Amino acid sequence: MKKILIIALILVIGGGLIYAMTSKDKDSAEDGEIITMNIDSEQVDCIGEAPQKCMVINGEFFYDSIKGFEFESGNEYVLQVRRTERENVPADASKYLYELVEVTSKTQVGDSQTGSSLAPIYVYKWQWEESRFNGGDVTTPDDSSQFVLQFQNENRFNSTTDCNSIFGNFDLENGTEISFGQIGATKKACLGETLEREYVETLDEINTLLITGIDEGNPTLSLRHENGEMIFKGISQGSSAVTDAYCSDLKSRVTGSEDYVIMTEVAANSVITSGQVIAGCVYAPNGSYAGWAPFEGQVGSYELKASDGTSLATGPLSLGVQDWMEAATNNESLKYQTEITFDAGSYTNGELILKNENASGEPERDKSVTIQVTF
Repeated sequence: MKKILIIALILVIGGGLIYAMTSKDKDSAEDGEIITMNIDSEQVDCIGEAPQKCMVINGEFFYDSIKGFEFESGNEYVLQVRRTERENVPADASKYLYELVEVTSKTQVGDSQTGSSLAPIYVYKWQWEESRFNGGDVTTPDDSSQFVLQFQNENRFNSTTDCNSIFGNFDLENGTEISFGQIGATKKACLGETLEREYVETLDEINTLLITGIDEGNPTLSLRHENGEMIFKGISQGSSAVTDAYCSDLKSRVTGSEDYVIMTEVAANSVITSGQVIAGCVYAPNGSYAGWAPFEGQVGSYELKASDGTSLATGPLSLGVQDWMEAATNNESLKYQTEITFDAGSYTNGELILKNENASGEPERDKSVTIQVTF
């Protein structure tokens, strides 16, 4: 991130979470809870405090170790694990300890099985490039960065569009058979032409997926249906360096920040470049995110505008691989990050606007912060 300074937004604390949390089965003992871990067959490159290899557990990167468990590549596991909360946790350490209780199953998979092919679904965000139809017709969005599809654990997905954000469930079988269902959306009024309806209706028809180009560094997702396919480009989730320690440090550098809700390290009037990662944290002082509560894997969206109001880029403020539902339940800081890609042309300055995820569509619940930037 360029010329790191701090812009912080002070919000009136109020409101509550906009979704209901599901409870977890807990062991009756006082020394932790028993949780189920579904482990993918291959580790992936990730960045914690330093570059490392991470297991993919329940669809998310896992940065810690499990005492008593040794991972063997090429095998999918279902584990029962005791998770215990630590005391006096260092700023750069995990708040939990994990210890193997039982290996429920261990299944060897080949290259054609789900283990080696499923991890990229969760590792990448997927940007819609075009839809191809039998007969040769092609639909291409004016701005592909507005349509970003993200798969989450527990068979949930979310996506931005050129108007509303959508969300729902997906079912995946045999590594290639996929279907989307119970699709919902926020309630913004869509002005002008939009491809949102076609995008949603096509997702509802999908029955097959294929991922290619991983080894070549060009991940491509094909979601297919009887009349054609949707093509998505894989986008890196970005550096995972936005940690608890990062959020603590960010807040500690500003006097009087105890009641701040959203903070980001983007300097007023600093230079924003295409490909730059915008990162920050959302806090819950006094037990509330004050309108910036997470919703379907994101805390809001951004819009980059030129000085005359021309929109140069839009996209989600994604929570990435963080277990945001658990973090929100515990009122912990939420870490967001997104990569901005744009062409400023002859423009030399503009503004970066961070907007909350207002699922209700009610204008009075809209919140935003505007930062003047240069290109």
